[in-house]
Amino acid sequence: MQQAEEELLVLEAQDGDNRAFQQLFQRYQNALLRYGYKVSGDRQIAQDAAQEAWFRLARNIRQLDDPKAFKSWMYQLVHWSCIDLLKKTRDSDQQLDVSDVEPEFSDDNSEQQESLNAAINRLPSLEKQMIHLFYLEEMSVRQVAQVLRISEGTVKSRLNRARRLLKERFDV
Repeated sequence: MQQAEEELLVLEAQDGDNRAFQQLFQRYQNALLRYGYKVSGDRQIAQDAAQEAWFRLARNIRQLDDPKAFKSWMYQLVHWSCIDLLKKTRDSDQQLDVSDVEPEFSDDNSEQQESLNAAINRLPSLEKQMIHLFYLEEMSVRQVAQVLRISEGTVKSRLNRARRLLKERFDV
């Protein structure tokens, strides 16, 4: 979808056009589920977080001043919904370990893709999110910074660290 088309859909959704909202949902739902899974490591939490993000969007879409920020805003909503749900479901001493979990929302099941997914899943949580947002969701450094609420410099350094770790773990 072209950026201009997406911005138009956002503006139409802000004006109450349900068809435009549905098109945005269809465009982003699977990607948001995959991202929620990368953040949480749990399919149910990913689904609940995406659903919560869409509810929040439906209630607050008119507050979005810049339609260009829609994508970042949606990923940010899913990110923080996952964090909130993880806090509610996890004991304070329990650490989330998703290194052995295979992504359930993967679009490609080839052996090389599975190996790469396993290598990405073994990365520390923030680096895993960086790789997912930057490469798989094709977000800019600025958009990733907006989603995670960190500086662009921090995004760049964490991306470099993540690439280095991936190179070590996924010998290509």
